[in-house]
Amino acid sequence: MAGPMAYAAVAGTAISGVMGFKGQRAMGKAAQQKAEYDAAVAREEAIMASRRKRDEQAQLRRNADALMGSQMVATAASGVQMTGSPLQILSDTYFGMEKDAAMLMYSDDVEQQAFQTKQDETLYEGRVRKSAANYNAYATLLGSATKAGATGYDLGVFS
Repeated sequence: MAGPMAYAAVAGTAISGVMGFKGQRAMGKAAQQKAEYDAAVAREEAIMASRRKRDEQAQLRRNADALMGSQMVATAASGVQMTGSPLQILSDTYFGMEKDAAMLMYSDDVEQQAFQTKQDETLYEGRVRKSAANYNAYATLLGSATKAGATGYDLGVFS
């Protein structure tokens, strides 16, 4: 007949396995929570980047409007009519500004796509880490149960 120490050894092994299981599960949950937090940070970065591009575009338009205004005033002050070359210069300024504004919008789209990819990747990694931790948790539990059974058998607890 097995003594109290044998029962304690089997119980200790089983408890150790349960604790390992719980620890692995907690690590998985923490990994997923961190991934969700990192994705939320990436979403906020995307919003801020979009706002910066919007502000850059507004500043570009203000600067272009000021330049076109100066060109019109200079042309009018010189007594030249706003036709021909002066009109072409004003037109070039306007279309150059629109091209620059379109490039800002395009770069914002590219940047937003990069942020979205970062969010998706971060969330995916979190899910993978959680799954790996859960797998390890069950492996720990199974290994501990096996070890507890073997210890119990060796010490005569289960005979």
